[in-house]
Amino acid sequence: MDETNDLLRAALQRLDEVHARTAALVKGQAELTERISGLEKGQAELATRITALEKGQAELATRISALEKGQAELRIDLFAFRSETKERLDQLEKRFDYFLDKLARLDEAVWHLKHA
Repeated sequence: MDETNDLLRAALQRLDEVHARTAALVKGQAELTERISGLEKGQAELATRITALEKGQAELATRISALEKGQAELRIDLFAFRSETKERLDQLEKRFDYFLDKLARLDEAVWHLKHA
């Protein structure tokens, strides 16, 4: 009977060891599950941030496109302004030459009147 009791005690001790290992494994599994949950949450947050970054990138591309379009329009306006300004300067130059010519004639007429 002592032998049976020893065997039973050994079996119970072994059962306690298996139970302790099982409890440790269950605890480890729970910790891993918690970590995985945290990683999944982090992954979802990263996906949200990436989506926001992609949206921001698209908005920047739209703004850059608008700026490039505006720049092209400004270049066209500047070219038109230069052309118009050149025309105006040419007209002013012609008027100035015309008035210089008139002034020269008046100066000549005054000279003739003084020396006549």
